Amino acid sequence: MSARIVPAMPEAEYHASPALSASGAKKLNQTSPAHFDHERRNGQQHKAVFDFGHAAHGLVLGVGEPLTIIEAEDWRSKVARDQRDEAYAAGRVPILRHEFMQVHEMAAAIEAHPLAATLLADGVPEQSVFWTDERWGVERRARFDWLTERDGLPIICDYKTSTTSDPKAIGRKAFDFGYQQQAPWYMDAAEAVGYEAPEFLFIFQEKTAPYVVTVARLDDAAIALGREQNARALEIFRDCTASGLWPSYLPDGGYTTVSLPRWAFNDSEVMT
Repeated sequence: MSARIVPAMPEAEYHASPALSASGAKKLNQTSPAHFDHERRNGQQHKAVFDFGHAAHGLVLGVGEPLTIIEAEDWRSKVARDQRDEAYAAGRVPILRHEFMQVHEMAAAIEAHPLAATLLADGVPEQSVFWTDERWGVERRARFDWLTERDGLPIICDYKTSTTSDPKAIGRKAFDFGYQQQAPWYMDAAEAVGYEAPEFLFIFQEKTAPYVVTVARLDDAAIALGREQNARALEIFRDCTASGLWPSYLPDGGYTTVSLPRWAFNDSEVMT
């Protein structure tokens, strides 16, 4: 597969590709090949939080599946759930009325943020990239939220709705969600299609008023760790694809010895 960038590819078509994505690499690094293989064959379990994120992405970036506004306070009623299922069947994103108003306020907060608004003023959304990793012999893919440039340099922007955009908490959140893998993965994608020295910026936005926005980049140490984890994931993917075997935590099917966490012994006379 030669490196190519595909604009406006339908999301379902992108996710149907067997090429390894950053989220797949994160799954391989955080769980086991068996978990990864199960999810790619059966699809990721749908969560309401995904719908909210899709709606926010759509309004902020101006792309995405159309919305269906549900006139209900929550999803507890059968009528609301039936309308939600009808929206899914029609390829639309269901969202409650109060959530719809919420994401509009979030989009307004993005427009009021000097740097975020500037980054998203010019550029192109949802560019899909496919390329062959020559080192590992693996087909890879990535989908940029937003691709722009500043001072002549390419910038990949990734928009994240979050419980917090406090800079003091972003590092922990980035590690918990594997963002240190995503950033270098997307930078590799940009370089594969000819962009030199791409920069990757996260645009974090809180989901509750006043919808504070923080633009952040990961430091060099985080990027280096992400590259190591990506290399491990690519190696696992290559080997499992070649063998057709997707093992669980213990590849040989044997057993292991485990320890309790140290705090379990705090009130005990038995100490290790």
